[in-house]
Amino acid sequence: MKLKREHKLKIISVILATTLWYFVVWGKPVEKVIEVPLFYRINKPGYLIEINPRSILVKLSGTRNSFRKLSEKFLQITLDLSQYLPVQSEKTYRIRVPIEALHLPPEIKLKEVTPRYVSVIIKKLSIKKIPVKVKFTGKPEGFKVSIIPAEVIVKGPVTLLKRLKYLETEPVNLFLLKKKKQVKVRLISPPDLISVFPEKVKILLKNEREKKK
Repeated sequence: MKLKREHKLKIISVILATTLWYFVVWGKPVEKVIEVPLFYRINKPGYLIEINPRSILVKLSGTRNSFRKLSEKFLQITLDLSQYLPVQSEKTYRIRVPIEALHLPPEIKLKEVTPRYVSVIIKKLSIKKIPVKVKFTGKPEGFKVSIIPAEVIVKGPVTLLKRLKYLETEPVNLFLLKKKKQVKVRLISPPDLISVFPEKVKILLKNEREKKK
């Protein structure tokens, strides 16, 4: 009977020690630095939005158990940019990050935010028809070509389209063109350009009769 009683006491001691360890470890406040992505909302289409930086760092304080319950839906912030529209061309704003939109559970406390302000560039988009220019590898002496289509439709920021006079093709190999008589090549687009239609053009080598004309 005495051995059974001692055995029971050992089991109870282990359970109490485990329970105490759980409350000490999981109930003790800790701090964590978490990256929170930034999103945006606008009420009008036709704009390109650039946010810098695209995320912020927040230092949070809470128990390990409370961090386990922290859902991803709490860890994002949306900037309402509708109040900054319309923009005629391009404009840069310094906007405060709305920390109050984080909606953290009450058991988690916000300690620090970096940065508190972000740079937002709003660019108005437009479309434009521009000519295509063929880029050759080597000197195209004596070569006459046709481009189909000779013009393409591009979409991008107004400031970019004002400067954009033409689009170049990827380098065209003259030897290959002379052999095949026609090739299809992709157009080279500036990084800020939203779309090009069509994305490829056909380069045709003109025949001798067309050359004489």
